[in-house]
Amino acid sequence: MSIFFSNSFILYHQFKHSIWLCTIWWVLFNQTIIGEAKIITVDSSIRQSVISGGQAVFTSIQKAIDTANNGDTIKIKPGIYKESITFKKNLTLAGSGSERTRLEFDREGLVLSASDVKRANIQGLTIAYTGQGQRSTLWFFRSNIILEDCTVTGGFYSGIYITAGSNVTIRRCQIKNNRRIGINIANSTVRLLKSKISENGHYGLKITKCRDTIVEQCQIHHNKWSGIYISDGKSDENEPRSTVTLRRNTIQANQQDGVAVYMIRQIIVQQNWLQDNIGNGFKIEETASQLIGNLISDNKKNGVIVRNSPSILIYHNTIASQKVGLDLQNINKLDVKNNIIAYHKTGVITNSVITTNFDRNNLWANRKHYSNLPPPSKDIQYNPKFVSVEKKDYRLDDDSPMVRNATDKTDIGGFAHSNPTDIVEKPQVDSTGSEFQMTESFLPQPQPQPQPQPQPQPQPQPQPQPSTPKILEQIKTPENNVQLPESLPKPPTMPNVVVHITHIQKQPYLIEVGQRVKISAQTVFPKNDLRMVSCQLVGDRSGKTSGFVYQKQELNWQVSSDQIGLQTIRFQANQLVVDVRFFVWQQKKPPRITKINGNWINRTDSQKPIEYGVPANKETKLVFEAEGGDSLKFSYVFLPVGAKTKENTLTWKPPRSLTTKSGARSSTRKKNKTSPVEKQPAKFPLLVVAENGNEVDVLDLVLIVELD
Repeated sequence: MSIFFSNSFILYHQFKHSIWLCTIWWVLFNQTIIGEAKIITVDSSIRQSVISGGQAVFTSIQKAIDTANNGDTIKIKPGIYKESITFKKNLTLAGSGSERTRLEFDREGLVLSASDVKRANIQGLTIAYTGQGQRSTLWFFRSNIILEDCTVTGGFYSGIYITAGSNVTIRRCQIKNNRRIGINIANSTVRLLKSKISENGHYGLKITKCRDTIVEQCQIHHNKWSGIYISDGKSDENEPRSTVTLRRNTIQANQQDGVAVYMIRQIIVQQNWLQDNIGNGFKIEETASQLIGNLISDNKKNGVIVRNSPSILIYHNTIASQKVGLDLQNINKLDVKNNIIAYHKTGVITNSVITTNFDRNNLWANRKHYSNLPPPSKDIQYNPKFVSVEKKDYRLDDDSPMVRNATDKTDIGGFAHSNPTDIVEKPQVDSTGSEFQMTESFLPQPQPQPQPQPQPQPQPQPQPQPSTPKILEQIKTPENNVQLPESLPKPPTMPNVVVHITHIQKQPYLIEVGQRVKISAQTVFPKNDLRMVSCQLVGDRSGKTSGFVYQKQELNWQVSSDQIGLQTIRFQANQLVVDVRFFVWQQKKPPRITKINGNWINRTDSQKPIEYGVPANKETKLVFEAEGGDSLKFSYVFLPVGAKTKENTLTWKPPRSLTTKSGARSSTRKKNKTSPVEKQPAKFPLLVVAENGNEVDVLDLVLIVELD
């Protein structure tokens, strides 16, 4: 009797579960047939999916996405959701606020990825990668997406990576504490509005080959490299070139330049506030530029540097309290008008400028107003009467002689007086009523940070040696006179990550070049004779390719750059076939020298040079390997005499005589005793430089000539 009731109880619950599943699919089916967009709820506080008020409520965001149709809204209730999600549908993912709704993931995989999406909206979430792998947090591929009111953090390569012709709007978001780049944009169009980008390990924002990209009313501060880095590199004439507009942003306290621009089509910089950056305010090379209505002050190096550019227009800027205000060289057409340039060691430096027009600029309290240029006849020299130079408040007093004294009858400089004209607008107030103005300065500034101000990293220098061999006095430098950048904080080299596939999913796995994939045949066919299971990469006749090994019923696949794109691995057992799909991708990395003669080098201590031993009187080849692209250019500084280089290889035969002598006499001189002569290995500093046209890595190396 007890067995009967037990079986009945089990059958009852199985029947109940079947009815529940049928109900969910009936609800979803009816809504799909009617064609109405539906709201699907996700709630982490429940144990299993339920039906509530005629609507399905899921415990997983990905499960809700899988059942949704184009146009649906997925409403995510407060809670922590530990999963990786991906989608290709036109959806709205609506969290309950970034402070209350958190999506996080700590294993190998992107936290959130979207590809080939025509229209989607993501809002009200904190999205965090909490693992130690080499992953970005968000990835948008060939998609049109609006990201609003979100916090993005924890990514390795970047917090947000946007690529492949995507069109993305980012509004009122915080992108912070990512290990490398905050937002990385490539070959896409982006509008970045009213967002905060701070405390990222490399650049705050990096832009490459992006048309019509706008950054407006953002706060970009306390990033360990430049606040904004824009570069197309050396492109073919037919390739798209970036056009970027920066408008009303605060760019402050970054450890390199505020904004660095290299080889793009055009940049327009209007009404921005740049202050207290460790490098320059603006650095622009090979780019047509317009700088209008900006405040550029108190940066550790210079205000504006322009090199090798077709044209530059500098109107209505206040440039104050730096080493050099304007450093302008190799420019075809230069137009400088209605600016205040004050409190510098040198106000303006020019060199090799074909056409110049200086009109109604006010130069004040510079130790030297001009270098390589006679003072223009239309200049004026009046005390601008700033509100407070000591407090870095460069607004004009009401009685300033700059008021309505410009050629267009407005105020000279980038700041209006207490009754402002139309040159600079007041800080905007967003929908919450909070103003972006946070200190005494007129333009918006970021919140003060509790930690101490970051200090610049020192430039890599060869380590001095107590006894220097004569050969070091005959050092030579490359013919092209390589200019070394300042030393940058670099992360430690990380080994390739192994990705274990423990369950088979329908959508493609996202795998990055350099990772190794492992799949056991038992994962694919748990109930079959594993000896009968075969495996091949679809499309390859031999069933094998570089890095693809199937042995002992396990696949080991080292993913390479020639496999980028959609790849399919087919497992077959008799008549059963299972295809496992992968999307292989590769993010462009900055150059980083990682190996010498095939051996990994430890670069965790950026202040200490790498020591490498070479035998005396024997020709030695050093082959340097670096990540960051196939077209890296290597150069060398402080080559010892006799050393030869070709691309990434250095060849040197140190003579046997390269040793130093020490201990010629002992401390017992009074007894007229001498100690035997001891030979010490000679040490030779060498700097190895790897560059990809945009970025540079420098390896501080010491070659030690080993004794016989």
